[in-house]
Amino acid sequence: MKELFYDSTLQKFNSGWEFLSPSGEKSAVELPHGWNTIGWSYESDQNLAPSGTGVYTKKAGDELRSGDVLKFEGVSAQAKVFLDGTLLAENKGAHRAFEVELPALTPESELRIEVTDKESMAPLAEGQDPDFAQSPRYALWPVAKGSSLKAGGIWRDVWRARRPSTWLATPEVRPSGTAFYADFELNGNTENFSIRCTLSDDSSSVSATVPAARKTLRLEPENPVLSWPLHPHLYQWKNELLNAAGEVVQTIIQPVMLMRLEVRDSGFRLNGKPYFLRGQNGFAHCNVHYDREYIEQYVFAYRAQGVEISRFHTEPPAHAWLDECDRQGIMVILEMPIHGSYACYSFGSKEFENNELPEILSIVKEYRRHPSVAIWSMGNELIVACERDRGLMKPLFKILDRWIGEVRKLDERPVISNSNGDGANLTRQSVGDIDDVHQYG
Repeated sequence: MKELFYDSTLQKFNSGWEFLSPSGEKSAVELPHGWNTIGWSYESDQNLAPSGTGVYTKKAGDELRSGDVLKFEGVSAQAKVFLDGTLLAENKGAHRAFEVELPALTPESELRIEVTDKESMAPLAEGQDPDFAQSPRYALWPVAKGSSLKAGGIWRDVWRARRPSTWLATPEVRPSGTAFYADFELNGNTENFSIRCTLSDDSSSVSATVPAARKTLRLEPENPVLSWPLHPHLYQWKNELLNAAGEVVQTIIQPVMLMRLEVRDSGFRLNGKPYFLRGQNGFAHCNVHYDREYIEQYVFAYRAQGVEISRFHTEPPAHAWLDECDRQGIMVILEMPIHGSYACYSFGSKEFENNELPEILSIVKEYRRHPSVAIWSMGNELIVACERDRGLMKPLFKILDRWIGEVRKLDERPVISNSNGDGANLTRQSVGDIDDVHQYG
């Protein structure tokens, strides 16, 4: 199967790890890996695997050099990264991608990743949030737990990045009418560098080269073809970073579509036309690892039912899921991992915000390259009746309004402020773009 995304600086770093479980058992593992992750269920907790901190180790060997960068797409839920016993980085948030630059090392240098699961992280400090502490469901959880309350492991891909001194981050490419606009983010000294972009499909190709300092570019295909749900027309957008001698020092390839969802006049407009979306909730809970054959079959089954849009319920998935949605034309509501049905989070705590808002923004930056992502959702059922009856929708909406403002700085796609809408009719404040109301019974 042809890969849709490629970055010449990246190489998977998933094999050859040793894992020490919280209960002391050693085993050889391949990543992604989780020692106590199970699918979400309404049944009583059947997850009997031990909680605590697991340890992943690996020798540098000939795979790593000094100055390489390790990119972790997701570690659940707290990670400490050591090289030869020295702490290099710490990260909180199971879905927060993060990078670690490696200092001087030898083939015998050892990487050690200490991973603490969601259940075992230290709680937030008391007394930070008098508003939401009123809830009988109030929890001092330090990060969003999604739909899996334990879930420990390096449960997403790890990449080794070997970058030139000047390098390009994955561009944000957005459709508008029959053209695409790219925004570039470069790192290092860009003097005398340029970017060559090529937009192509099976029938035609157009390209343009601009100075790296320009930061933006517009390209329009010769014969524009709009994409629609279940009828995708994938274009390939190829970025080549050129040095002063005209040599290619980095290549990034990504899929793009001429498909744009907007909210206007209390309805959806798709490619400028009023559109009624046929949707379903939702995809498999992605707190466990699935192989690509399963993912392809699962998405195909959705397509066979005529499903045009679906939600990843509080579990931002592995990229393989969204790659398949890109291929098969299933639009996606990508939801942040705040699952308020389990408990009332400490939304008013600065400590919680300092953990969770960066995770949300990381998710947007990591997944916005997928043209299938049509809508962002800030979480599921963030408050329920007992919080609503205490008037907590007003402070919640004030917080969400601020958070959504930060999301909009990164991406212009519509936002669901609260997948449930509880309390939306009880305060005169519009937050986000879309109301999502759940009806049960």
